[in-house]
Amino acid sequence: MATTAFSVTLGGTGMGTTLKDALLFWMGTAFLASLIVLIFFVTANPFLIDTIPLALLVFVALPAVIGAAVGLLVGSIRAVIARVVSRAGTVGAGRRDPQRRARRSLARHFFVTALGLLVVAIVVCWGLHVKADRGPSEPGLKLLIVGLDGMTWDIAGPMLQDRRLPAIEAALEKGTGGTLASLKPLYSTRIFTSIASGKMADKHGIRGLSDTRADDVLVMRIWEVLEKQLDWDYGLVEWYLTWPPAASSGGFCVPGILAMTNETIPPELGFIKKLRRQGKDIRERGAAHYIGIALGAARNGARLSTLADLVSLAVVQRSPDTTPLDVYARQQEALVRIITDATCHRLRRSEVQMLALIYKGTDSVSHKYWRFHEPSAFPGMSADGVDRYGTAIEDIYTLADSQLARLERYVADDGIVVLVSDHGFQANKTIGSQMVSFRTQVLLEALGFSVSDVSYVNLGGSFYLQPLSLNSAENERVRSELEAVFTSLSVEDDGAAAFYVRNVDNEGTGDDYVEVTVTPELQQAAPGDPLLVGIGGRAVRISEFLSVLDISGAHDMDGVVVFTGPPFVQGGDLTNASVLDIVPTILAALGLPVADDMDGRVLTEALNERFLSSTPVEAVPTYETEIRIPRRSTTLDEMPEETKEQLRSLGYIQ
Repeated sequence: MATTAFSVTLGGTGMGTTLKDALLFWMGTAFLASLIVLIFFVTANPFLIDTIPLALLVFVALPAVIGAAVGLLVGSIRAVIARVVSRAGTVGAGRRDPQRRARRSLARHFFVTALGLLVVAIVVCWGLHVKADRGPSEPGLKLLIVGLDGMTWDIAGPMLQDRRLPAIEAALEKGTGGTLASLKPLYSTRIFTSIASGKMADKHGIRGLSDTRADDVLVMRIWEVLEKQLDWDYGLVEWYLTWPPAASSGGFCVPGILAMTNETIPPELGFIKKLRRQGKDIRERGAAHYIGIALGAARNGARLSTLADLVSLAVVQRSPDTTPLDVYARQQEALVRIITDATCHRLRRSEVQMLALIYKGTDSVSHKYWRFHEPSAFPGMSADGVDRYGTAIEDIYTLADSQLARLERYVADDGIVVLVSDHGFQANKTIGSQMVSFRTQVLLEALGFSVSDVSYVNLGGSFYLQPLSLNSAENERVRSELEAVFTSLSVEDDGAAAFYVRNVDNEGTGDDYVEVTVTPELQQAAPGDPLLVGIGGRAVRISEFLSVLDISGAHDMDGVVVFTGPPFVQGGDLTNASVLDIVPTILAALGLPVADDMDGRVLTEALNERFLSSTPVEAVPTYETEIRIPRRSTTLDEMPEETKEQLRSLGYIQ
């Protein structure tokens, strides 16, 4: 066929005709190849074609350009060769006119047919996307838990008044919501473990940064309870402390941000972890790395608009003029989209009854962009910055709301939806006009402590210290020593106390930590960089442990919760809910007994009278079926550098 298309004639029109035939043939060939690629990906991923204009650009316009370029090159070469041959008198022009017309007609028909098939396929694939995106008919999820990390009513409330969060607005109308009281220290792995278990840290075992693995959790979480009690399969997406990944026989698992490898169940979801880990080294990685991620995403639920956004983001990030603030929020938004795409894809391919998913982006963007949201709390804020980044937090809320609406399509009519945030947000403290964090490891080592023995986490204007010993007596001794040393530190120039120090040991809760907060006197002295001196000749200069850091949002105690589903009051308002109450309330709403060893309570005010009269709350001693032995915590020195980099980016460590 190629030989026929590229045979040429003598005379002045031969070369032009040859080029035209070549262009038509190679463009048709490119369309045919594009059709094959489209069918290959859509066979695995019916969500791919979510927009026809973009599909026409990618699958028609781009192949047309490539085919035309190849046709122009090949046709020109053959035309030149043919002209040389014709001048040698080896071919007669007159005999070839009918053949030329036949070849031209064949190339034209091939081009039109390939293009027509491709356009029809795009329209059909778009129809498949529309059908798939409505969600499955039956059986559907019985329980959907969506963690909106760090969401606060301070932002969501005004947005709801402006009708900018339609999914959450609908959930509040259909169900019961309110403020959710969190637990100190306000660290997400610890709090989300209490959310998922209904238990305090002394029982579930998670206290700080040094607990990073699934086997650090000493109790059953809600998905394990439901698997054993109801034989439910479950999906986990970016939930904290789910690495190494584990799942029920028909389920799936994408571990959260502290995962130390890219392992997922099934393995093809590993592209999500690669995207999560790419971070600041995007300029150093080759194109093949990102092509591999994109191909994995395209096969596993990514929509074309999501892939286009990833490509655009990769191009922008590689520009030397791009600043971190220009792309960070976009990175987080892209992750929210790709996580939802992949999750919907798995929900269609499995029959899990429960899904627990966390959107980390609402927390990450709040940390980075709070000063643009609340510029009055940060002296010297530029109007240009507020204009450029002032809507970043609201944008990620809007996106999370739209993705929540997609997930809710997979919930059965009698299913339960729980929206929950582990804490709220507020403006971070500043020293002078600068946002600061702490080089807490440097400070600890200067004062004679080691991160091999003490875990820490920076949260706003405070940092929290927890001994890593499993021995309670040793733990108490180290906390007492930390309290004494930090209490003794004073500003050398005037003797003013450098820190407020609280040694917290709420017996039976696991709330055993030393909270250290800078004093106004230290803030005033900081520009002069004096020494801090303490007992035993310990001394450290302020500049050695204070770090200027672009973190303007800090955690606060008030989170968000919304329950929807047949058991719940419509339009109800919760005023006294705790992160410990989520699992007991879910169990009661599912008609299961609540365990006596859970520290939370059933929010009976959230359940309607009809449900409570037909399904009274019952109790069992425990759901625990095994004794899990605490393991030695991972120290910061033992964490992979990529994991530490993610923690540094949010100001948790330095």
